[in-house]
Amino acid sequence: MDCFILAAETSQLAGWLDSARIALVVCFAVGLVIFVHELGHFLVAKACGVRCDKFYVGFDPPPGKFIAWMFGLKEEFKPFGITLPSRFFRFKWGETEYGVGIIPLGGYVKMFGQDDNPNNAAKEAEATQTAEGKLDPRSYMAKSVPQRMAIISAGVVFNLISAVVFGAIAYSLGVKYEPCIVSGTNPGSSAWKSGEFLPGDRILQLGKGGTPNEHLRFSKDLMPYVFLHGKDRPVDLLVQRGDADPRWVSIMAEYNADIDMPLLGVEMPLSTRIPEDATFAHLAAGKAQPAFEKGDRIVAIDGTPVEDYYDFRAHLARNLDKPVTVTVSRGEPAPGEKEEKSPEQVEIRMEAQPMRTLGAVMEAGEITAVRDGSPAHAAGLRSGDTILSVEGEPLGDAFTLEQRLIARIGEPTKFTILPGGPNAVEKEVTITPEAPLAYSEPGGAKGPLGIETIGVAIRVTSKIAAVEPDSPAAAAGLQPGDEILSAKFEPAGEEQAKLEKRFVGKRGNEEMKLTKVGDTEPDVAWPMVHNAMQIRLPDTKLHLTYSRKGDSSTKSVVLQSAASDQWFSPIRGLKPAAQEEVHTASGFGEAWALGLRETKEAVLQVVTVLGKLVTGQLSPTKLGGPGQIFYVAGAEASHGWARLLIFLTLFSGNLAVINFLPIPVLDGGHMVFLAIEGIRGKPVDPEMQGTIMMVGLAFILCLMVFVISMDISTFYTLWSR
Repeated sequence: MDCFILAAETSQLAGWLDSARIALVVCFAVGLVIFVHELGHFLVAKACGVRCDKFYVGFDPPPGKFIAWMFGLKEEFKPFGITLPSRFFRFKWGETEYGVGIIPLGGYVKMFGQDDNPNNAAKEAEATQTAEGKLDPRSYMAKSVPQRMAIISAGVVFNLISAVVFGAIAYSLGVKYEPCIVSGTNPGSSAWKSGEFLPGDRILQLGKGGTPNEHLRFSKDLMPYVFLHGKDRPVDLLVQRGDADPRWVSIMAEYNADIDMPLLGVEMPLSTRIPEDATFAHLAAGKAQPAFEKGDRIVAIDGTPVEDYYDFRAHLARNLDKPVTVTVSRGEPAPGEKEEKSPEQVEIRMEAQPMRTLGAVMEAGEITAVRDGSPAHAAGLRSGDTILSVEGEPLGDAFTLEQRLIARIGEPTKFTILPGGPNAVEKEVTITPEAPLAYSEPGGAKGPLGIETIGVAIRVTSKIAAVEPDSPAAAAGLQPGDEILSAKFEPAGEEQAKLEKRFVGKRGNEEMKLTKVGDTEPDVAWPMVHNAMQIRLPDTKLHLTYSRKGDSSTKSVVLQSAASDQWFSPIRGLKPAAQEEVHTASGFGEAWALGLRETKEAVLQVVTVLGKLVTGQLSPTKLGGPGQIFYVAGAEASHGWARLLIFLTLFSGNLAVINFLPIPVLDGGHMVFLAIEGIRGKPVDPEMQGTIMMVGLAFILCLMVFVISMDISTFYTLWSR
């Protein structure tokens, strides 16, 4: 016994036990949602006087016969002569048999006189006839149309009620959410151009018709609001900065054709907490000494206290060419956890990150946007202007401009500008760079390059303006005037490819089109390629196709980037966790209202997905089956009861909508038949109804096979990484 206890305390067995516990919780939770749905049918059927013969969670067809039917076998499938079980257990109480079926894809209530299998319709109809040739009063078909409608719709109604209850309980416990705090703005976006947002600003109200709410959620409130209200009209937001009084900001969202929705260009909130896999081993953060650890909280940088992530990011932006000392609090409990030991403060040295370059200086185009209130705006720069030189020196590489201007913060600096428009004449303006609040990253694949020190966004083309001697570009034979048509990263080996997938995604190594060729729109702008190059492993190759003036053929070249000894990247490879707050309902009324809100959102979400499937905006390959349901439920359960309950709210809402679709064999299909019967005064022809039910059953079975195959494909992809 002592040996067993000691073994159970090993981390590996503890992990298995924890996984087993989560699996049991998930099975119970998902089974509970299905049970509630069937309970609705059962209770209302009983209330209407219908005899219920069976109540099952899961389906219990004889697996051997089912497999034989699926594969066209002549006899029941019996491996090694053993009859496969159709259920885990069953028992009879009163007139009803209760059980758990072997196939965990739903559940059912078998009512006397009702059977979804058209092959059993005649037999079922015969069983409901009394000796006098009348319908048995306790049969389903003996009940009126309104009663049968109540029985059929009860499962959906119970799911919706239970969804609200799950949500209310979750908010009574406290639900984590991403607050509506602005982490930054994407260069050139409407939010960036307005100059109205600073990192750390909190959005309190969406639209002047609402009420202030300090618990607004970034992805579930702000993003849907902009999507619904931000097309062709301004979006009104109540914004608070620090302790100042809230102010109204009216901003016009910009339509993004790539994702078919309007966007403001504000970034999601980030915290000072370090999550798992927060660093890239080959970048400065991954090489820091001592190493960053999961759960560390950044409290200072170079001796200056850090109140939030925005302070930390601003310091990095202003010191991108210098090593920094990051002080973290190690051993702190996560929000909601108990403190097991006193935290300690650890100082971590993180070096500057050399910029990776090809040695090809890309042509800097015109200014695409100027931030209101910025030094450039004060100096009279406008969209369409072009920066030609800085302090008498040609502009050169736009990606090094920010570092050059940081060295001149607070110093009046002369810029030579070519204004936009016809017959423009060069002019000289004086701009005083200011300390940036953040380092700039492209706002989307086609975004411009932001120069935060003066507040401009510059278009960087895919045309080479100059080639540095002794550089990878020079060695590959690239020349000024060459125009890059496409770029594709190639990791050095399978293991490196798997590693890169983790931080660039599965599409990160696909070919990216940069220049319009024929009728094909470019996928990305050069700043996206440049930024992607900064986080790639040093041995990664870059395949470029390009065109050369005077040569009609397309050329290609393979080269590797090199680390600069003069210029530095702001991307040091540290990914902080998303900022989270906890919303705990103040009482029963608020908890119920929040549960109702979550249920409404769950229903709208599945309706939106179905609409996109029908219109072709969403591929069916994005669907998931029972495997993904259990996987997501397990992930949510590992974060606590509140997260699991919110998932069950979503799952219940999904189940309610899906079951009420007008598909034969589903509740919605039965409602259609009942509605027709109510209008006509007589049931649909049994033979026709049987045919339609068979078509519906075949569709559902095919759909099950399809989503299960999607599950297998998804999990195979995950496990093969």
